[in-house]
Amino acid sequence: MEKITHIQHPREGTLLSIAYLIQSIAYFSIQGTSIIYTIELFIENEMSGAIEYYSLISIIPFISVIIGGLLGDLLLGNRNTMIVGGTLQAIAALLMFIPNEFIFFTGVALLFVGVGLYRPNLKALHGKAYLDRPKLLDGGYSLLYLSFTLGLFIGLIIAILIGDVYGYEFTFLLSGGLMIIGLIPFFFLKGSPSPEKSRYPNDKRKGALKIVAVLLLFGFFLSLIDFADYPAFILQDKLKSMDALSIPKSYWHHLPKVATIIMLTLITILWKIIFIDRKIKLLISAIAGLLSFLLLIFSPDYNQSSQENHIFLFLAFILFMAIGKAILEPIINAWIIQYGNIKYYATLLSLTSIPMILMAFLINSYWAEYINFSFKSSLYFGIAGMSILVIATIIYMLFNKSNEKPITSSKELLDS
Repeated sequence: MEKITHIQHPREGTLLSIAYLIQSIAYFSIQGTSIIYTIELFIENEMSGAIEYYSLISIIPFISVIIGGLLGDLLLGNRNTMIVGGTLQAIAALLMFIPNEFIFFTGVALLFVGVGLYRPNLKALHGKAYLDRPKLLDGGYSLLYLSFTLGLFIGLIIAILIGDVYGYEFTFLLSGGLMIIGLIPFFFLKGSPSPEKSRYPNDKRKGALKIVAVLLLFGFFLSLIDFADYPAFILQDKLKSMDALSIPKSYWHHLPKVATIIMLTLITILWKIIFIDRKIKLLISAIAGLLSFLLLIFSPDYNQSSQENHIFLFLAFILFMAIGKAILEPIINAWIIQYGNIKYYATLLSLTSIPMILMAFLINSYWAEYINFSFKSSLYFGIAGMSILVIATIIYMLFNKSNEKPITSSKELLDS
């Protein structure tokens, strides 16, 4: 642990975080509104295959994000690919404004293509902006993740509130305008640094192994979170029926996002002040995930416990889960920047979702058949998985005792 002094977030990092906030607000307002619109098309029998079409199109981001990373690294450059992705999303929003089913789904497809081109290149440029101040790298990505999460929260609110009052078409039009505004910061960015600017000593073989290991850890962690969804939903539903804390029923669903936003804000401030070894952060994230499951496994019987017990358990659960996610997701990106090749940052960052998809597939396809998804069994599985994660992180720390500090002096940079 080391105090950080006289170092500020780079101008480019701040601009990219602002752009990501605006883009996320627009994207999730479009996505939320498009889902509601698709369901209405299906219910009103105007388009019987609407949900199937949307489900099929929703696969596009998982493919386009990899294509976007490759285009940014090998052909167009990160900044240009990001601008193309943002422009496609703006065009998509304007197409969805037109009241025609075919044009609407064309717009949805274009939206998903655009976001795939946009995100990995923005994350890559964000990492490059911190090459000359690596002690702030983790805090920089927590700031970026905060922008994303805040944009998600605001975007969904816009989709519901503005869509209900002014109609879905107005939401698409407004979001398209936001997408265009979100492109403005990109024109104030400086050129990307050359590959020689990296301030991390890099053993390519060890770096590749560490990237693979941390991606698998990331996928395993997020897959395990799925096992908390069912018991958390039961507890949340019980609290709704109790009218706990006089909170409107529709607000309970947003509490995890609010908790994540609060934790990300605190972590962003903390990591701006103090440099903490990333291995310690990984351990804290794993322990927080384990504690969130343990809290629910000791939940009292609903018929024999007070409302206050349920409230405490649920709020403590979402708090620890928010801590785990708020720490882990930013440092995964920072880890790739530290150990990856600067020429392929966007491509590497585009692969972060693959381990989660594979882990979820393995769990749902093979392990789920041996588990009855009851309240307790889901939690037992989650506790076992999180315990393995904690033990694996401790073993990793024991076998990698060296404090992986970035290069900070020009002499070290030349020697590396």
